[in-house]
Amino acid sequence: MTAERRLQQALLLLDREQSIEAETILRALMAPAIGDEVERVRAHVILGEHFACIGRESEARALYTAAIEMSVSDESRVVLELEIELARDLLAALA
Repeated sequence: MTAERRLQQALLLLDREQSIEAETILRALMAPAIGDEVERVRAHVILGEHFACIGRESEARALYTAAIEMSVSDESRVVLELEIELARDLLAALA
């Protein structure tokens, strides 16, 4: 299964309130060897949003910060521009 499909699977699981399974998939996608850098950043932001919603704010902050600070190629940065901006906004909302 591609990293993009695994990301979509995690989102579906979150919608179905199967957060443990979704977290497992998202954490696996955060590993550099598994997904590409786009999916890694997106996985950080998605899991951060989930944690913020369930009151795990310090973990959400760490994930947003990691997404913002992650080193990505210029090509990926263009694709991730909105995702990184979202992470900044969500991080600011937790302050």
